[in-house]
Amino acid sequence: MTLAASLLAVAVLPTGRIAAQQPAPPLVPGAIAIDAEQGIEWQRNARIVIARGNATARRGDTKVRADVLTARYRERPDGSIEVWRVDADGDVRLSSPQQNAFGEKATYNVDTGKMSLSGGKQLRVTTPSSQITAQERIDYDIPNKTLVARGNAAAVEGDRTLYGDVVTIRFAEDAQGRATAQHIDADGRMRMVTPDETVTADRGTYDIAGQLASATGSVQIIKGANRLNGCQGEMNLRTGVSRLVACPGDSGNGRVQGLILPNSVKKN
Repeated sequence: MTLAASLLAVAVLPTGRIAAQQPAPPLVPGAIAIDAEQGIEWQRNARIVIARGNATARRGDTKVRADVLTARYRERPDGSIEVWRVDADGDVRLSSPQQNAFGEKATYNVDTGKMSLSGGKQLRVTTPSSQITAQERIDYDIPNKTLVARGNAAAVEGDRTLYGDVVTIRFAEDAQGRATAQHIDADGRMRMVTPDETVTADRGTYDIAGQLASATGSVQIIKGANRLNGCQGEMNLRTGVSRLVACPGDSGNGRVQGLILPNSVKKN
């Protein structure tokens, strides 16, 4: 069944009814509303609703826009229906008071509260305090407030950036109910860049509230022309104090090493 009117909207209500009207009916709590410029196709046997052409899906104050949106629903024992998954394809943009997301493809599982975003040169998620980018995929576990970015990933927090093959960010809600990043893990080719120094290692963590960072595996701390090398490192970004140690049980080949260069001397 194809509904071709450009202003047509489909609202999936908590009662389970699908209402097609023009213009769109007002939203009620828990409803998912879908509208599109080119049309909306309802495949009843497959239990799918497809919206094409600058399509949008709204639930409360969250909105997803894409070239094509596909909503999958199921029937409940009482005869009502509920949407359990929404797929977005082509120039995907998600906006809400707490975050914005951009990519080429997205899948949101309503049951689990998990969203997966992939594709595009501008694959990213932004929050009031952070920006997370990746080349492969970004997975967001909304109930557990955990975001995982894969493939040359980066998390920007203020004037500090943490890079890694995989970057995991854990959020918490502040007093105003906004999601703020609390802890960042980087695994694989970790690199932390601050205005004063760069730290590289196999993996690392950053406690944002405490401004404490740790790194393990081939750690190097670079500050200007100075270099410090070790197996494990701890950095207090509030005080500017860094500490390097050798690997436990090291026989001596992995001693902590440093190259401290004197200030240049002006020639007469």
